Amino acid sequence: MDQTISRGRENKKYFLIAVFVSAVLLCFTALFLKLNLEPSCFFTLRNADTGEVYAQYRYTEGDKCSITFVHSINKTPVTEGYILCRDRIVLDYCLYYSFGAGVATEISKEQMLSYTNDGGMLISNMNYEIPELIYFVGTISDHILRINGEEISLRNLCGKSSKVSFTVEPKIDLNRR
Repeated sequence: MDQTISRGRENKKYFLIAVFVSAVLLCFTALFLKLNLEPSCFFTLRNADTGEVYAQYRYTEGDKCSITFVHSINKTPVTEGYILCRDRIVLDYCLYYSFGAGVATEISKEQMLSYTNDGGMLISNMNYEIPELIYFVGTISDHILRINGEEISLRNLCGKSSKVSFTVEPKIDLNRR
């Protein structure tokens, strides 16, 4: 009888250990699948002529980035801010310090014009979808990409006079790092 009770307790102990190990394995499997199979979005920079990928930056839908450069004609800084959506890039704002070729001179009803403390003109709420975002990296002044808390020199990354295409790419990444 004592042997039967002892065996019963031992079986119960093994059963509880098996349940615990199974629960831990299930949690690790769920975490692995979430980290490795959930769709990731990538902000991709390519050579617009050859398709060579310069860099990819992981982002979450709704994240923002900006590109700052010195206007080639009026020689003042321009910053264009973008919202990164799952399937498109949306121009959110433009900050500039003087009028020049390609700089907005009027705004729509939805947009707002304000002035910064340092004399800049800020057009916000632009909400303009960019079908194809391409920048020509300067030979005299650089273009600076700000994304995920980083500042990236496009001149260093892509080279002077590069024609750089910016795209958003949702995809499942099985080799997520």
